Amino acid sequence: MFDRAAGLLLVSNYNYARYIGSSIQSALEQTYAKIELIICDDGSTDDSVRVIEEYEHKDPRLRFIRKTNGGQASGSNAAFAASRGEIVALLDLDAAKLDSSRWSRVSRRCPKLTWRDT
Repeated sequence: MFDRAAGLLLVSNYNYARYIGSSIQSALEQTYAKIELIICDDGSTDDSVRVIEEYEHKDPRLRFIRKTNGGQASGSNAAFAASRGEIVALLDLDAAKLDSSRWSRVSRRCPKLTWRDT
């Protein structure tokens, strides 16, 4: 969607189907438009891929990468390798709701970015 997104959220997913939808929704509902969400699925065997693909078709800010299982760090590294953003943040999927406290350190340094509690 953007040549270079200003804010970038990276997610490594493995069998988090029960959390992934609400996490994606929360990330994409932020007020700052130039944000990109990159999700790397690390070989999930649950319904994660279906859920992620549903959101991918709805919103061009979501980029979806699939790879064979190699562990959370390898998923994060794959997402980072695909990133084009200026500011990168890792998102843990079991924290289904994002909140402004996670974004506060970034927003102090980059006042154009805002985080909306959902």
